[in-house]
Amino acid sequence: MSDNFDMDNEANGEKLLRVKEAAAKLAVSPRTVWRMIAAKSLKVVRIRGCTRVLLAEVAKYMSGGNPVGCL
Repeated sequence: MSDNFDMDNEANGEKLLRVKEAAAKLAVSPRTVWRMIAAKSLKVVRIRGCTRVLLAEVAKYMSGGNPVGCL
């Protein structure tokens, strides 16, 4: 693996969160995060079968870029 890759924390310098962690930051259930992913309202990275949410995407939602619940 490359030096700029840590499956649990970063990919290409971008902070990654597990679905459960993203849900906690957004104050929604993990199931809601999965719905957002399915609706392509939230960008993710899939690494060896694991789904990680970009922290920048969570920050965009939190700043009003796309309100939670408006899929």
